[in-house]
Amino acid sequence: MAMFAPSRTAAPMYFTCTTMDDGGRLSDSAPLKALRWPAGTPVEIAANIAAQVILVRRGGPLSITRRGLLRLPAGIQHACELEPGARLFVVALPDNDLVLIYTNRAVEAMLLAYSATLTDTAAPHGR
Repeated sequence: MAMFAPSRTAAPMYFTCTTMDDGGRLSDSAPLKALRWPAGTPVEIAANIAAQVILVRRGGPLSITRRGLLRLPAGIQHACELEPGARLFVVALPDNDLVLIYTNRAVEAMLLAYSATLTDTAAPHGR
């Protein structure tokens, strides 16, 4: 999967943290609703295993479940080492008509990288 670098967009991004059940379904359908992807919408799901990021875009051989949920294929679950109950950070990008799913390892790496850019020169709050 080619890495996708979202740019600043006109429509706001939608963010949520959700869990994956034992069938690979994400429990929160709000990101799909933000994109207006109803049940049955065909989707393509790909993963960048090294980055621990899953990309979902409209079109493809898979589809949103009858209950309007996104189901991650078993191969992606295994490759990303996702177990039932895994918490995932999900971002819907309306201007790009896609969903990005970040595993805990991806979120941790991003936070550590961002934190490394911060300095101790910030004034303490409450003083």
